[in-house]
Amino acid sequence: MSLTYKEFIDYALDFKNHSDSIDDDWNICEHKNPMNGSTVIYLAKKKMQTFKKTSLNSNQSEFQGEKNIYPVMCEYHILYNSSYSCPDMFFNMWYTDGKLLSLEDIWSMVHSIFKQNIEHDKWNFITQKVFYFLIAISEYTLVRIHMF
Repeated sequence: MSLTYKEFIDYALDFKNHSDSIDDDWNICEHKNPMNGSTVIYLAKKKMQTFKKTSLNSNQSEFQGEKNIYPVMCEYHILYNSSYSCPDMFFNMWYTDGKLLSLEDIWSMVHSIFKQNIEHDKWNFITQKVFYFLIAISEYTLVRIHMF
């Protein structure tokens, strides 16, 4: 099943409306390409979340507060991928001191439903790549999963 860019925009607007109705803080954003003037519309969300120490592999002892809870800033972007005619989800996570979570930390936080996928094929489940219009930012991406 493929999706046109117009359909993606329509679904993104519906998603945004639903997000507003449940106070989930997704936003519609636009990025204007300085090279050709085209505009890309995408969904974005930024949220502080907390994770238990057992969820993370790294030892982050510099944080205040409860010893086993660590605040992590999470930023999500959903963009249309014209090559595959489907949405792509990018995300990035960092500690409050600005240090990015490692890919191993991200893999360790995956819901138990998907743990088997991570164990057998982790490089094709979540991977890291450059976010194409914010070149300075390297983000993680969920690899496209087709469900039929």
